[in-house]
Amino acid sequence: LRGYTEALGHWCEETDFALKAWKEGFKVYKYPSVVVIHTQSVFGRNAANANRLLTRNLIWVSAWRSPYVFFIIEGLFRVLRMFRLKTHRLHWHAVLHGYFEALAGLPKVAQFRDPVPLRSYLAWLRNPVELT
Repeated sequence: LRGYTEALGHWCEETDFALKAWKEGFKVYKYPSVVVIHTQSVFGRNAANANRLLTRNLIWVSAWRSPYVFFIIEGLFRVLRMFRLKTHRLHWHAVLHGYFEALAGLPKVAQFRDPVPLRSYLAWLRNPVELT
């Protein structure tokens, strides 16, 4: 699977890795009760930067791993969903910055495109088994 995708840096690297594993036939499990706390992080204390990176990386992971039809839908849906988050830490300008940064980077990102086949992607959307 060649590990994490370096271009993502911080945010969404686990989703990208899980999609790569899913594509190769591995089972993927989701443990919503598990909480990971990073004690040291360059980005962790800057909410605006975190929102920017999350928005950008959600779009990039979709560009790399989604079939084209889903990439277009998810590119819009995920950003609109970010605006619906009810949190005092959401920085609207950072979400927009991340969206435009993702769009500007798409030509470079496209060279690494390795989408999950449509049937497998549909199964992925239904899958991640939640374990407590």
